[in-house]
Amino acid sequence: MKCFECNGKTEKIKTSKVFSGNILIENITAFKCKKCGELFFDEASYNNTLKKVKEIKQKIPAMVLSKIKVVMI
Repeated sequence: MKCFECNGKTEKIKTSKVFSGNILIENITAFKCKKCGELFFDEASYNNTLKKVKEIKQKIPAMVLSKIKVVMI
């Protein structure tokens, strides 16, 4: 995969990202540009991650979730 920002080469990595301000999802497959450092997610990884975030939001009441600094997966 080529970088959409600088056209540099990318490498497949595992990364972590915070969603909705306090939900940390770990071990997300992503692509990182070796030239500029830009991070990209393929469609499958992105959709899988959003599914996990949605599941967490359904399991933890919004009132409780708003008081938690980070929920780690």
